[in-house]
Amino acid sequence: MITKELIKEKAFALKEETIRLRRHFHEYPELGFKEFETSKYIAEYLDKFGINYQKGIAKTGIVGKIEGKGPGKSILLRADMDALPVKELNDVPYKSKNEGVMHACGHDTHIAMLLTTLRILNEIKDEFSGTVYFVFQPAEEGPGGARPIVESGVLGTRENYKIDAALAVHVHTQKPTGVISTLYGEFTASSDILRFKIMGKGGHAAAPHETVDPIYIAAQIITSIYGWITRYVDPIERVVFTVGKVVAGERFNVIPDFANIEATLRTMNPEIREDLLKKIPEVANKIAEAFGGKVETRIERGYSPGVNDKELFELIKKSTIELFGEKYFELDRPSMGAEDFFEFSNNGKIPVAMFWLGGKNEQKGCTEPNHSPKFNIDEDALPYGVAVMTYTTLKFLGNK
Repeated sequence: MITKELIKEKAFALKEETIRLRRHFHEYPELGFKEFETSKYIAEYLDKFGINYQKGIAKTGIVGKIEGKGPGKSILLRADMDALPVKELNDVPYKSKNEGVMHACGHDTHIAMLLTTLRILNEIKDEFSGTVYFVFQPAEEGPGGARPIVESGVLGTRENYKIDAALAVHVHTQKPTGVISTLYGEFTASSDILRFKIMGKGGHAAAPHETVDPIYIAAQIITSIYGWITRYVDPIERVVFTVGKVVAGERFNVIPDFANIEATLRTMNPEIREDLLKKIPEVANKIAEAFGGKVETRIERGYSPGVNDKELFELIKKSTIELFGEKYFELDRPSMGAEDFFEFSNNGKIPVAMFWLGGKNEQKGCTEPNHSPKFNIDEDALPYGVAVMTYTTLKFLGNK
């Protein structure tokens, strides 16, 4: 019989195994669409327990399923596999052995928790009805591996999707160890890249009047767009425009011909997203023209806004409180970070939800934010994530 006590007991009994898995993946991180060894290790682990899967989906992805004792609903559980091009600065025994690559966003923990969750579900598959699909996904940090997996057809066509819902967990160090936090509705932002090439006329730094200074124009574009957005968009809306890269010139006394700006635009509102992607290049062009220059703008569309389903939110909340008590559940705020997990919603047609798992522990030094070269998670949090993922899955399938 499936009980909350059983799920909790199994999750904590496998704690050391989950930690061992996490440390292995942490030691051998790989970048997006290059997770060959990671994928191989996952496949070997699934083979141990006779769990069915297909590999090589979207290059390095793995997709599989565990079928219960009878027909019923289906749910997808997802973990991302890729690491970041970051040089690790932690002094830990499981420090990255791949120079310049690090699991600085916790995807190593996501893989480990999903493997443990699948192990538990496989052990009790004769006690629940329905189907658990799972995805180990490449390239969340880069071009996005979720969309290629959906488009591969392995989860069915857009018209005949095989899953009824999708669920994922993401670790962070903003909440204490084991605390689950989430919300329903707007959860993550869209993420688009804008690249501006500003063309001027170079010359001697001592004679700027004989040039069209692209660096000066770039500065005007940056400050103007920062200010213009605050006056153009309703302040109630969540919008962030951030310039992260400016490249221009070769020498202190030479005004160059070109300057390049790279920026990100993030918002929760699809209509505002489309409007700004149209208007921002127009604003940049007008500013450049006012100072005698020109601008070419290239837009790389990224992830869409992520929206958590209310029913799944309620199931996550109930599961957490039943397992660990109310002190382990907190409502959160939307994040302006982006996530391609929400691509599994089949264009918003099925319910999806993601929840945060807290891993902050000041005594262990687990306080640095995601993407930091010193990011590290309190591993005592891992069985909490496993238990909530497993129990929420069973609740959705109607077996709890």
